[in-house]
Amino acid sequence: MNFRYHKEIEESSMALRYIDHNAKLEAGVDFSDMCSVVTAQPRGNYLYYLKEFHTLAPENEIQLGKKFRDFYTHHKNKVLDRYYDRSGNQNSKTKRDWANALKNAIAFENGVSTGWTVNLMSLNQATIYQEEAFAFAKAMMGETTPGLMKLKIDKFQCKCLKNSLELTKIKIKTDAKGSKSLHKDKSSESLPILLRPIYSTNYSDAFKYLIYRSNFVSQVNTHSQFTGMDPSVV
Repeated sequence: MNFRYHKEIEESSMALRYIDHNAKLEAGVDFSDMCSVVTAQPRGNYLYYLKEFHTLAPENEIQLGKKFRDFYTHHKNKVLDRYYDRSGNQNSKTKRDWANALKNAIAFENGVSTGWTVNLMSLNQATIYQEEAFAFAKAMMGETTPGLMKLKIDKFQCKCLKNSLELTKIKIKTDAKGSKSLHKDKSSESLPILLRPIYSTNYSDAFKYLIYRSNFVSQVNTHSQFTGMDPSVV
């Protein structure tokens, strides 16, 4: 009721309830023809998922960086710790370096510094196997590990992420030796590109890269060993 119909409303982080504008931000990123970014901030015992962003081809990192900067334009601590798939920088010397391309798109505009500092947190990261990620996410979201951060997801600003997590299913694969392994059903990531933000599992990967970090994983594994539980079935 405070706005007239013709007035343009600026969407920004100032409307978020659970945010500290004086603390740095974190983000998980998934690179593909649909690039997904979920931003978060740890506060107390919780990791708050605050806002999601995505671009669809032919958009690229330039548009994605601008979407992030525009939303967080009033954020005072302009530091972003970014977690992502290792494929984002494994070809940095020979092919397109997605990790640094997005870093530069946030930190610079037309060659001029925006004031943002982006820390790449996934350099030299090992492969995250889907079975490991599933077991860890189940333990974290099930809140079975004492001392491990709990999650809060903004259902309005992260509606695609929420939908992606709810839609994600698993499937069992059997190799030539009869060994079974758990995998994510990624079939929805082949949907027509305009349908992917709300109907695919893309955002769940960005979510995974943000939570699956060494200090969190070690807490789950240590607790599982201490209690005699197998972390893969927590």
